[in-house]
Amino acid sequence: MGSTLTVRGSDSYTDNAQTYTLTVGGLHTFYVLAGHTPVLVHNASCPIGFRNLGGDRFQSPAGLIYGPRNAREHRLDHVMEHARPDPTKPTHSVYSNPDQGSILALIDEGWLKRGAHVPGDPAAFVVDMGRAIGTLGEQKLRIVVVPGTTRVVTAYPYF
Repeated sequence: MGSTLTVRGSDSYTDNAQTYTLTVGGLHTFYVLAGHTPVLVHNASCPIGFRNLGGDRFQSPAGLIYGPRNAREHRLDHVMEHARPDPTKPTHSVYSNPDQGSILALIDEGWLKRGAHVPGDPAAFVVDMGRAIGTLGEQKLRIVVVPGTTRVVTAYPYF
């Protein structure tokens, strides 16, 4: 993880000028160059097919809500960490299809198929997807929500 940058100032202009809102499809955060410095920026757009609830919260077609994890990270980012290997983590499953839209659709599918929560853990659901969804052949999906809600904490392929 990189370091936090502080905005040291801004300038206001009264001139009219054409401006652009940058949206990068399939990514919630991405890097841009500020001069020669890479800066991680936040994609303010809602994933395709999701409902924008405001406050940087998005609701999937199945009703799952993805919102800020903390001041620097969004739950979408956290879920998407499982789209690629992370050799710094001893146990880290990876989705076989790294496309954000495919992963979010898979999580929605799992949420709609879920049964009872994991015994002793009202926040966790393990769903047999009936096919390989992870790079190691995992066929189950573990979805963790804030207990009693549809607010996503994480979701990843699971043995």
